[in-house]
Amino acid sequence: MPIELSNKVKLNDIEVDFAALKVQINEVWYGVEAKQILLLKLLIDNRGKALSRDKIMQEIWPEVIVSDNSVSQLITQLRKTLLDDKGTPTFIKTVPRFGYQLIAQVEVKRQTSVSSTNKSTLGLCLLTGLIIGLMLNKTWQLLSPDKSPKNKYQYQSRLTSVPGAEVFLRYSPDGRYLAFSQTDRNRSQMDLVVYDGKSKALHAIKNSGYSEQAPVWSPDGKWLAYYRHDPISCTIRVMSVINPVETWRLSPDFHMADCQAGFRRSKLHWPVASTLYSSEWHHGSPKLVEITLNEQGYPKELKRKLYEEFQPIEMDFNANKNMLIVQKSEQDFELSKVNLVDNSSVILLRSKQVFWGLNWDLEQTGFWIGNEALRHYPSSGEKRVIHEPSGFIADLDINPITGMIAHSEGTTSVNLYDLSVSPFKKHKTNSKVQLSSSARLDVLPAISDDGLQTAFVSYQRRSLNGFRYIEIWLKHKQKKAASVIANLPENITVDYLLWSPNGDNLLVADTDHNVYLINTFSKKLVPIISGFKGVEEIVWSKNGRKIHYMAKNEGSQWQNWLYDLQLANNHLEAKVISEGVNKQSDALLAIKKLNPSFSDYRAKIHTYLSAQIDDPYILNALPSSIHLYRPAITDVGIYYVLKQGHKLFLYLYLFDGQINQEISQIGVYEHDINVPLTVSSSKDAKNVVYSRVEGVEMDIVLHSKKTQ
Repeated sequence: MPIELSNKVKLNDIEVDFAALKVQINEVWYGVEAKQILLLKLLIDNRGKALSRDKIMQEIWPEVIVSDNSVSQLITQLRKTLLDDKGTPTFIKTVPRFGYQLIAQVEVKRQTSVSSTNKSTLGLCLLTGLIIGLMLNKTWQLLSPDKSPKNKYQYQSRLTSVPGAEVFLRYSPDGRYLAFSQTDRNRSQMDLVVYDGKSKALHAIKNSGYSEQAPVWSPDGKWLAYYRHDPISCTIRVMSVINPVETWRLSPDFHMADCQAGFRRSKLHWPVASTLYSSEWHHGSPKLVEITLNEQGYPKELKRKLYEEFQPIEMDFNANKNMLIVQKSEQDFELSKVNLVDNSSVILLRSKQVFWGLNWDLEQTGFWIGNEALRHYPSSGEKRVIHEPSGFIADLDINPITGMIAHSEGTTSVNLYDLSVSPFKKHKTNSKVQLSSSARLDVLPAISDDGLQTAFVSYQRRSLNGFRYIEIWLKHKQKKAASVIANLPENITVDYLLWSPNGDNLLVADTDHNVYLINTFSKKLVPIISGFKGVEEIVWSKNGRKIHYMAKNEGSQWQNWLYDLQLANNHLEAKVISEGVNKQSDALLAIKKLNPSFSDYRAKIHTYLSAQIDDPYILNALPSSIHLYRPAITDVGIYYVLKQGHKLFLYLYLFDGQINQEISQIGVYEHDINVPLTVSSSKDAKNVVYSRVEGVEMDIVLHSKKTQ
């Protein structure tokens, strides 16, 4: 029996409010996109039987032509909203070769009765009402954002206004001081700065010629620890801060512990006097490190413990050994709460994009996050949007005494540069040419085999978190301007691009294991591979008419598949095709077969280069550098970017002669803004395109609690 719009429904342990477009999970309400609500209602109305994919398309997209993949994408989104595991579902079951079935326990909470309505009319009214409601709600937010009764904070002031970035914000335990790192005048390192809330003055504490980052206070407020980076080493330093702040710049600092050179953005955490938390790079991913400190004299490392099971991108701790942690899952970023005493864990949020500015709130039960808006997620009740910047929020901290919020917000651009490399020697003068516009974020460049065409993904500003206006652009070497060849649906997050050998076709692969085909002449985006749990090792045939790949369905083993462009269909291959996956024992032949569709692409390149390069400084910085920039394999060698300090260098490892050649310095890397950075090259290695973050501008903004 169809449910009514005024009803609330309980599915297993999740409550659904159709009228408010919300679901309640673990006593917290979350907003849900309108089409997900429509799909969920459709599944509930048809509970007890399987619903075909065609029926879903007819009901959710009436009078609109959509692909079968749209259903898969919407089902995937709804499963993520309900925290439903596709492998062991408790809400939505996949019915092979047909559609989907709701398997959850359904409890309808009836509130009011309405007259029966024709199903199609009801669906149309529901959709219209939801759209109008969303528009009115958004309009109200835009017109009166500060009048919302849920917003208990108000803008107070901007704290800094200097070129570059101000990040790694940390309030002292007494709430008087705010420590942070600030880009120096040459944008080649970071200095340590402290704001005195009592005197309203800024003090440069450390500008030693090294890069001082990620300050953290001891729980008693007597010590200040921080990373000190130089191009070839990293140490954790600590200094006494018991004297007046004006004298801190003269205070001696001491070696507290060692850290990894070149490692990406990572905060230090000092929740209790005897324990410091950090992260290090091991076996191709970041790992949680617990450092036990000697508390006699100045704090210094006694021992350390590596938590292999945790791979933190962002994290925060409270004094009860509870950790908020952001980790990368197969398809998403997950924000979880972990108790380090018993290792119990619960997933709080999932997102296609990484979470920035992660902090426990003052009650140590809810939390704050940044990204495209400053949001508070209390332990009970609804989330609150406190502030929406024009750019993004990269970092934040909460004053433990006053509750004031300091956050770093700003803008940046990601541009593409074209570099001609011939001969393969160090360039004394850079011959790079900017390929794309600074008005958008242009990422994931891919050069055709002949080096004449470069395709790339272009995002509107802030769209890396909002999935708006995603386009594929094409730049021909002989043409001045680039042109759009495809507009992508907003639910696609591109993982990589692959050119056909003849340069006529381009594959677009997303993070949900779907693959699309774009013909450069017709400029049409056509979904060709979908519905698999995993897709990898995609290899074009030499004539560009077939695509060999490995795929697996739910619960099955990996199988060899083939997509035929002329027949426009997929089918299983009877045997492994020699042009496809090739299990060569020879390391060089094996590395030349790789492309970004292969699993552990970066790790395999790192393993190969580590066996060929004997420079200890390069080897030390290589793991995190390869994670920062995806390398490119050519017939001649491997291009990779090495981050030394804040400087970025382009290297080419030449297969012939086993020579590791520095090609050019390609800029500086001021701060991690979590965008995909890559290098791409033609087969002959003479044409290179790389992405670069530049123009990072951030200021610290203060928000205070409203007085009642």
